[in-house]
Parts: sequence; C-alpha cells; structure tokens
Amino acid sequence: MLLFIGLGVFSTGIRAAEPGEPLTIGRLVKYWSKALGEERTLLITTPAGYDRFARRYPVVYVLDGEGNHILAAAVTNFLARNNQMPPAIVVSITNTNRTRDFTPTAAADRPGSGGGARFMEFFKAELVPWVEQNYRTEPYRILVGHSLCGMFAIWTMLTEPDLFQGLVAVSPYVMWDNDYVVRLAAERLSAIPATRRSLYITLGNEPDYKPALDRFLKLMKGKAPKSTTCHFVPLENENHDSVLLESIHRGLVAIYAGWQPSGDLLTLGLKGLEDHYRQLSQKYGYTIEVPEAMLNQLGYLYLQQRKDSHAAITVFRRNVELFPNSANVYDSLGEALEQTGQLEEAVRAYREAVSRAEKNLDANLNIYRQNLARAEAASKGKPHTP
Repeated sequence: MLLFIGLGVFSTGIRAAEPGEPLTIGRLVKYWSKALGEERTLLITTPAGYDRFARRYPVVYVLDGEGNHILAAAVTNFLARNNQMPPAIVVSITNTNRTRDFTPTAAADRPGSGGGARFMEFFKAELVPWVEQNYRTEPYRILVGHSLCGMFAIWTMLTEPDLFQGLVAVSPYVMWDNDYVVRLAAERLSAIPATRRSLYITLGNEPDYKPALDRFLKLMKGKAPKSTTCHFVPLENENHDSVLLESIHRGLVAIYAGWQPSGDLLTLGLKGLEDHYRQLSQKYGYTIEVPEAMLNQLGYLYLQQRKDSHAAITVFRRNVELFPNSANVYDSLGEALEQTGQLEEAVRAYREAVSRAEKNLDANLNIYRQNLARAEAASKGKPHTP
C-alpha cells in the first residue's frame, strides 16, 4: 500500500488566515516493506520541469532522510542549476530503528543491532525497483550516508558493488564491531567487479574515527580495482554534525568531476559540445545529451554576438530534435528564422511553441503568443500592434 502526500518545507501548521500558498518541495510516500515487515516513509523530490517533460534522471538516495532530505535536495538542485552535475531525483528514507538497519553485524554492546542485511534486501529488491518503475530514471544511482550510514554505504559497495555507481560516505563509522567493515574490505576489495564506481569519503575533526578509517583507505589504495576511484577529504574545521553539508556538496562535485565543458561555448561550438557529452555518456554508462539551456545559449551567441544566423539556426534545430516537447526550443528557432526573413517557417515554429506552452502550462505562454502574432503580421505584410 502506498500513500502520497505533499512534502512541505516546514512541518509546523499553517493557520487559515496566513497569506500565500504552501511551499512544496516533493512528496512523502508511505511504503510497506515486506523485507522489513514494517511501513517506511520515503521523501522524494524531482527536478524542476519533471512533470512537463519526458526526460530521465539519475537518482540520489539519502539515508537519515528525516534530517538530511531537504539539505541533499537543495545541494543537488544548486549544483544542477550551475551545471556541475545533472538534474537528479532525490529519494530519502526516514528511520525507524537506525542501529538495527545500518549495522551489518550484531554487536554484543549494541542490543538490536545487526539488521543491515534485511535493510539491504529492502533497498535492492523493493526500493530501487519501485523507484525505477514509478519514476523516469537513468541507470546511475548515488548513495549518501553519514556516520553509521556512511559505514553502511561502504559495506554496500563491498557486498552489492553494482547497486550504486557513486557513494558519499560522511564520517563513516568503520570501527563498528572491531573494524568489521575494514576486515571485510581486506577479503573482498580485490574481487569486486571492475566496473566504474566512485567512493567519496570525508571526516570532520574526529580523532576517534581516524585509525580505522586510515586502515580502510590503505586497503582501498592497495586492493580496489582501478575502475573504483576513492577520494578522501579531511574537513578539520567541521565536527561530526556540521561535516554533512560540505561533504554532500563536495561528494557530488567529485562524482561528477568534468561534467561542465571547459572553454567558452563559441570556441567549443556544437560539435565540441556534443563530443563532450558523448564522453560523459561513456563515463557514466547512459546517453547524456547536451542540455537544452546550453544549446539555447550557444544559438543566441551565434545569433547576437557572431551575427551568424546560419550557425544559430543549425543549433536551434538540433535543440528541437533533442527536446521536442519544449516550447522554448521552437520559440528560439522561430526568432532566428524571423530575423533572417524566413517568415513562414518562423510562424510554424512559433505555433509549435505556443501549442506546447499551452499543454505544459508554460509561464512564458504570453510571450510566445506575442512572438507568433508579430511573425504572422509580418508574413502578411501588416504592421503588428503589441
């Protein structure tokens, strides 16, 4: 049984007399897990425009969801807007029994521990398939965990190495049960599949955590496949609680290192951009197209800065091919065609923009209508009155 509820930024009640509308950042889903024998709460945030377009997205899974979801969703959105990573779906799992779920062994001094295998089964057999069935996802998953959950992330890499392609382990508690995960790494690291994955580890000013983590890092350096990259960054100015924010930011940036093209757009041109994203596709294992906004920007650089309308129209047409459900790509193409006197084609492009904007409830609908009216008047030799 699933229950969907709007997820607001604030949990406090809103009085009827208060002005404005609730600010919603995602959905709260109640999911009954057979593996765990209990109901779990999922917090899910999708990228801007998810409901209007048919694009697919990687997924960032976040543990300790009740405290970390809004933070992770904000960082993911910020990095995507600045083209340091792709837009992504963020799925967070809230806790019911943290010690039980994220510990791979039952430690004598921690009653109720050792339920990690059941939680892993929930993740692998229930949660990931459910997300991929109900959301448009790409085959690239990232797991973010802090402290005990950071240790769980590393344990996941050792026991289910193909489940996640990127892992962010923040202050991981790898000294659990006499360094169990470190001992397991010594046995399994050299045998994990040689597929590409990225592990990013941070540690605040936490001296008690360092000896066991140093032993694990030494094993990573000597035994991990070359296809598994491991970055460790000490954050000495942070404590165990404050280290999380910078770690999520740095971890996602590291996993998506090289995402942003180097050099200015005009120097790269259409071919350079498509070559760059073709290389990213090979790196991340799925087809990654040049972003719509980037192609749009390149087209206008050609049109306005270079005064090269032919190159601009070529770029805008490519954007239409890649993103046919977007209203803006047709509007931009229409503008370039209109400026070069190809008025009939411009009118057709503007009509496509208006049609899609009406379907998508696009905020720029009135602008697209004005552009269409202007081009239609010009094509008939009539003056246009705004």
